[in-house]
Amino acid sequence: MGRMAAECAHLQGRFEAFHDVLFEQQDSLGLKAWTKFAEESGVPDRRALEACINKGDRDPKVEQGIAFGNRIDARGTPTILLNGWMLAAPPSLAQLRESVRAIRDGKPPFPGAKP
Repeated sequence: MGRMAAECAHLQGRFEAFHDVLFEQQDSLGLKAWTKFAEESGVPDRRALEACINKGDRDPKVEQGIAFGNRIDARGTPTILLNGWMLAAPPSLAQLRESVRAIRDGKPPFPGAKP
C-alpha cells in the first residue's frame, strides 16, 4: 500500500516530499493514515490521493518495482544495490566511498554484502 501511496503522491508532484516524510517517520508506518503523511508532505489533493490509493488498480511502475524487488530478494526499503552487490544495510557516505574502492579492487563492497 505504501508503494501505491508514493506513486499517487508522485501523480501530484509530491513524491520526494512524501518519501522524505515517510523516511523521517518510519516508526509511524502502519500507525498513521497515508493521507496524514500526504498532508504533512504537501500533497495538494488528499481526496484524489485517497481515491488513487483505493482504486485497486496498481500502476505498472509499482508492479514493475514489486516484481524487481521479488526477483532480487529485496528484504526491505531501502534495498541498496552497488554494481550488482546487495548491501546488508544502507551505507554512510564514507562507507559508500570505501565500497566503491573495494569493488574497483575486485573485493566485496561491504561486510555482509552478497552477490
